[in-house]
Amino acid sequence: MTQPPLSPDGRWWWDGHAWQPVPDIAHPAASTSGPAPFAAAPTGGRWERGLRLARASWDILRSNPALGVLPVLSFAGLVLYLLPLLGIAVGMGAFDVSQRPLAYVLLAWYYLGASFIGIFFNAALIAGAMAHLRGERPSVADCLRMAAAHAGQILVYSLISATVGLALRVIREEFGIVGKIVAAVVGVAWGIATAFAVPVLVMEDRSAVDSIRRSMRILRERWGESLVGTGAITLPLLAVTLGVAMTSGVFFAVSPILGGVVLGAGLAAVMVLGSALTGIFRAAVYAYATDQGTFGGFDPGDLTSAYTTRKRRRLAG
Repeated sequence: MTQPPLSPDGRWWWDGHAWQPVPDIAHPAASTSGPAPFAAAPTGGRWERGLRLARASWDILRSNPALGVLPVLSFAGLVLYLLPLLGIAVGMGAFDVSQRPLAYVLLAWYYLGASFIGIFFNAALIAGAMAHLRGERPSVADCLRMAAAHAGQILVYSLISATVGLALRVIREEFGIVGKIVAAVVGVAWGIATAFAVPVLVMEDRSAVDSIRRSMRILRERWGESLVGTGAITLPLLAVTLGVAMTSGVFFAVSPILGGVVLGAGLAAVMVLGSALTGIFRAAVYAYATDQGTFGGFDPGDLTSAYTTRKRRRLAG
């Protein structure tokens, strides 16, 4: 009988759909492979932690450029999906104020398709990052194949995500300032609650609803209640975005067309890079939070800083 493929460390086996822990080490004793319930406090401020997290993610991306191709495919898929939909909307007059119900129907269709495309390629990226973090070197085709094995669950999760997104948009647009505040608060809470939904869906082969529940359970067990995201890894990306804007401003002074090209190309590159680094970072945090250990050049303290609790925050002064 053919043995199932194992990861290089021998701790995981591929069942054709997802990586599963080898039975005899599914529940290791003590903390030889995973982080302690409370890791050492991260050193440095948010900027320093963000740089370390971005550098660790970049090292993985550089060692396997295939992971950077997936955000490009995702962006291309969204464009190819959006352009015909825009044509339909224009042809049916959906941008007319009197056609608001039609606009919401087309918007719902856009949300569903865009959610599926984004989540599918995000799932492929995270599955590929997890495989790479365990010593594999997955190709683009390998990553897509791992995501495709969960296409049904991804579709259901996309439907849930699109419904939430559309509902929040309606609340934001129809209920004034109160609606904007409610939509912002609920949107942030939803983003935190589903932080590990895609990794769980792909790596643990769970249903969409169970993946959301499992994501919330992981967050609660590792970081506690009343969580807020620190967004440390986004700081270096924001700095790069600012640099692109300033550079394009210089070119814009020479030639508006050249400045526009530089700005568009630069922002597209930052978006692709940011998506890849964030996916790798999310995979590393998921592995750490589920006691699979720390991979690559990530520091446990830095991974712990991905989230914190509101009760630890103090008002300045």
